[in-house]
Amino acid sequence: MPQDGDTPDLFATLVELDLSDQSSDQTFKVRTHLVDTFAGQIISHREARERLPDLTPAKNVEITIALNGSGQLQVRWRADIGTEGSAILTKAYVALRSQIRRQPGITSWDNFREEMRKGPYRTRLFRGQAKAWPLQTSFHRSSRNDLNGHINQDTRELYRRLSGEVPEARIDRRDPVQNSSFIALAQHHGFPTPMLDWTKSPFVAMYFALQNALKTEPHGQTRVRVFCLDIEKVQPLVGNTQSFILTGPYLTALNALPLANRRLLPQQGVLTATNLHDIEGFLQFLEAKHDISLITAFDLDIPDPAEVMRELRTMGITAAALFPRLDGICEDLRSELFLEPD
Repeated sequence: MPQDGDTPDLFATLVELDLSDQSSDQTFKVRTHLVDTFAGQIISHREARERLPDLTPAKNVEITIALNGSGQLQVRWRADIGTEGSAILTKAYVALRSQIRRQPGITSWDNFREEMRKGPYRTRLFRGQAKAWPLQTSFHRSSRNDLNGHINQDTRELYRRLSGEVPEARIDRRDPVQNSSFIALAQHHGFPTPMLDWTKSPFVAMYFALQNALKTEPHGQTRVRVFCLDIEKVQPLVGNTQSFILTGPYLTALNALPLANRRLLPQQGVLTATNLHDIEGFLQFLEAKHDISLITAFDLDIPDPAEVMRELRTMGITAAALFPRLDGICEDLRSELFLEPD
């Protein structure tokens, strides 16, 4: 059932499939669950009727699944309220390089700086990378693929360990905003999460792109990529959820609070959460479906990275400002002393 205002989504739980025999269909009878996708919580049919008296959701669904010769899952279903449907599911593959188109004509720092001072970019999100890697979260880059287990087990164990060390991290994990804020804290300290870091500042994004590029190419010319995401156009197309599981495909900006996270505000940071292995493919699907532009990228050739870093310093964008603790102070002094020309 599609989400429509306060209408809950309908989900069914499937058992693990054995797809070794491609010649036979597998049929299951499953009980459905109604889900509040904003909070990521299952609600009862009784509660759903109280919210929406005219709602008649299915309680049981018969689902038939087969693997075709192209490696796709063919799915058919019939509900106990007489509705039925079918779908073809294709496994997502992420390319080694980003498939997001680059913005033509803007290939230098000077072009980029002037372009970003124009109005249309003031509501966008930016992400700087040393290379044109595809957009993918640290969780989805790992060998893990059970997001439900990650949220309900891994982050629960992390919370148990951190709550004694970081009193500010003691939150109500049942609250979706507080829980997403806790996972954002873990993200900024290197723990794999289904989040991507973005910033509201194109120049902060440029700093991160150059900082990472200089770790592998400390001297000489380099090329970096800065993504630009129109999140205000994305959000209405996918809905707004603060949950990581029990929801449909999504890419959503979180209302994360800076709990024990001194980096979030100075970096003008925004985190997007997703359950998608292939973020770029999903965005391109939405662009084609709605005939709209959602994301672009700037590939910038930087002949003298140290010079750009010095200019960013005049804007107040330094490691000490973005990482307001010991690591940031040391990194700031390192870049000042060791990236300067002889």
